[in-house]
Amino acid sequence: RMIRAMRKVTDPGKRNGFPVNPNLANFLFDPNESRLYEKELEEEKIIIAANLNEPLLRDQPKQLEAVAKTILAPELALIQGPPGTGKTTVIAELIWQTLLRNPTAKLLITSQTNLAVDNALERLKSRKSVRPIRVGNIEKFEDEGKVYANEKIKRWLHGKAGSDQEEMNKDNAVVKWIEEVKNNCSDDPKYS
Repeated sequence: RMIRAMRKVTDPGKRNGFPVNPNLANFLFDPNESRLYEKELEEEKIIIAANLNEPLLRDQPKQLEAVAKTILAPELALIQGPPGTGKTTVIAELIWQTLLRNPTAKLLITSQTNLAVDNALERLKSRKSVRPIRVGNIEKFEDEGKVYANEKIKRWLHGKAGSDQEEMNKDNAVVKWIEEVKNNCSDDPKYS
């Protein structure tokens, strides 16, 4: 599969197929193709700084720059760095900044470790516009990520009212969203 995918990028055509993004080879093999203009970057950093979810980024120019460059990247952005350099903070801020611009955006977050995804989601849990769903083996999720587990939400949906199963499955993202909506409604019973 990897060889076939790479051939789509390096030798696209009828025989090998085509990559989803025809410019992928340009970005992967010649980073100069994905240049940004400094003026746009500086303007974007100002916009981001005015709407930060992670206040610590004000004092972290490299992380703030990573967020701005990713927001400005029309097709592809890669973020890498050793542990402890702020990648999770940048990911959480990227999610927040993307949702500020487009509240109906659908984002896919992946990582080689479940903990990285869970930590990014945990930093956004108090934000009303963030509705994460975790897909994967629930047994491998950290406790923070289990509340967003797709399987847990499915079990809750199929639980009978008043049953032990319903009680066990209460701690999931959907229940929290419903409670949030209910609590924000007026005292009029028809809304809650």
